[in-house]
Amino acid sequence: MLIHSIFVLSTLVQADFSLDEALQDTTIAILETDDLNRVIQASESIGLCDFLCETFCDGNTCMITGTSKEECAAALGFEDGKCPKPPSGYAGIGIYPVVDYEVGTVGLGGVLVADLRKSKWEEAVQSCLTQLESIDGYSIETVKLLDRDVQMISSAQPLSVQTGMEQFGLSVDAISKVYITVTDGYLVACSEPDGMASIFSSLDGETISDPLADNETYQAISSKINVTEDDDAFGVVMLENLADTLMQMDSSGMMMMIAPMVKSLVGDIDAIAETAQFNPSSDLTMKIEYGIQMNDGRNGLLGLLSDDINSSDIPSFVGPNTLSYYHVAFDFAKLPELFTTIVSENPMLSMQLGEQTPQIASSIALYAETLGNDLMYVSSGAYPADDNGITSLIAIECINEAQLNNLLVMMLPSLGAEPADFLGYQTYTLDLGGDMSMMMPMPMDLSATLATAGSYLFIGSTSEVHQALR
Repeated sequence: MLIHSIFVLSTLVQADFSLDEALQDTTIAILETDDLNRVIQASESIGLCDFLCETFCDGNTCMITGTSKEECAAALGFEDGKCPKPPSGYAGIGIYPVVDYEVGTVGLGGVLVADLRKSKWEEAVQSCLTQLESIDGYSIETVKLLDRDVQMISSAQPLSVQTGMEQFGLSVDAISKVYITVTDGYLVACSEPDGMASIFSSLDGETISDPLADNETYQAISSKINVTEDDDAFGVVMLENLADTLMQMDSSGMMMMIAPMVKSLVGDIDAIAETAQFNPSSDLTMKIEYGIQMNDGRNGLLGLLSDDINSSDIPSFVGPNTLSYYHVAFDFAKLPELFTTIVSENPMLSMQLGEQTPQIASSIALYAETLGNDLMYVSSGAYPADDNGITSLIAIECINEAQLNNLLVMMLPSLGAEPADFLGYQTYTLDLGGDMSMMMPMPMDLSATLATAGSYLFIGSTSEVHQALR
């Protein structure tokens, strides 16, 4: 879901400006759109804007600015108290590492660029920035940067973001200043001056050294995604750069030990790209295409995936409330071999498992030989998220239901699964909620129910498995 949320806001079609030409080749992610208005309209159509308003606004008041929408519009100079439609030009967000050479630390920086030309927003935002004098808790100063007036907004209390990995030294708490201006018709906001200067140089037509566009991995992943005029969204996450940054931020050294294990399990992914089309047809809200770049070849769990599916027909258990649907081929027969490889390539696992490795691999083989290659994932629910939350279902082709049922009968009760009969089918439910459910940003069913029926093994939210059995 996190990755969906990120890519829903990103597009790249044909634009005068692009962040891959303005940011360094160490950039972690770029998220761009060539038509901000179209993206916002699409977000409204799926309820995303309502969800954000409910999250960040108390009634009609924004919790961040403390003003209503009407007051905000009036401050921008719109006399009728209503904001005009968003600009229909380019907008982009970039995330990149920032090195503090004096202290010897690495942090994260961010930049936002939006084309306000040919819209009522250019003059309004420019006027608002020049009149900006004070915000409670912040100091505002006009500084010069490459012969441009920039508003430097400083906070006595730096921005602190909970990452959940503070024990490893991975905290985001260094953003104490924001630089913002309107120049050449573009709104530019950045967390530090060097990134902003790079944006200014690009707008001036200058070429920066070692841009992201020249990064071989970026070029490779971009070539995997065939961006067309029909595409509304495009974004890239450079995982190799992200991993390097996190390792430098990690003062405990844990990332150095964990990274090889994760790579051997999932696969050594260097970059991910995605395009999206909003409302491509009457029965689709969004069509998404993924690209994954693995410079050292396919390995790990991703190495077992392919698009060699038996049928492209959508099965009956994919209901009308479906949010996303994926159908891939997964070579379960190679899971025992992959498990043995992962253990052998990770000394920590080898020491822990030792002579148990062959026995565990044999147990995995017993389950794997009952499964076919078709694997489907379905998520259901509604936006904005309500009390019913988001539910999910995994369906795996089963070629030997009798053997798999016997294995489940022996294993699941020992794991605390509760057996139950539903419409004549044996189901097993594991409660994965508890304290974890309180940490979720939206309502989510964390129980897991398993059942076999109709040549499928179903795993997922209890309500989804029951519906599939119906």
